[in-house]
Amino acid sequence: MSAHLKSFQAAISRINNDLNSIDIIKDIPTPMSFKNTWNRKDIIFDDVPVISKEQIDIYKRMVDMLPSKEKPKAFLKMIYNDYEYSKYISRKRGAQAKNWKKDGEWKCSSLKYIDSIYQTMGKKNWADNGSHGKQSASTHNQCGAFTKVGNTQCKRSCCSGSIYCTQHTNRYKNIQ
Repeated sequence: MSAHLKSFQAAISRINNDLNSIDIIKDIPTPMSFKNTWNRKDIIFDDVPVISKEQIDIYKRMVDMLPSKEKPKAFLKMIYNDYEYSKYISRKRGAQAKNWKKDGEWKCSSLKYIDSIYQTMGKKNWADNGSHGKQSASTHNQCGAFTKVGNTQCKRSCCSGSIYCTQHTNRYKNIQ
């Protein structure tokens, strides 16, 4: 029995060694070209982009010196005036870049990259010059709840059929 057991252990040992030598990939990552991302760094450029990444980055650096309010418009103006852009694309961006997409897919990865930069500039402009953090309801439509901190009135708008905003309607519904 011991000889039989030793040969059995030797066979198991060989199988384990064979399994250890095989390179098993458990999670095969999806190819980068199919990755749907908003992160500019992850955008893979096509073989022949409408405008090269280097040229887009040059345009971005040129408008970085302008005030944030003027950046988005100036950036798109440079893109529209680019020879390569006018050679391949006959229309401007459009609302939500609809003219740069076909059936919801980007026509070119460089257009997606340009839109990403443009969106970032627009958001920065809104944060610097827009009404970011200054939103408040009109006094006749303002929530009737008072906050614990500073005992000030909530700045949100009332829900329909209530004197409270969504947050306070739910809070006071549970108390009653």
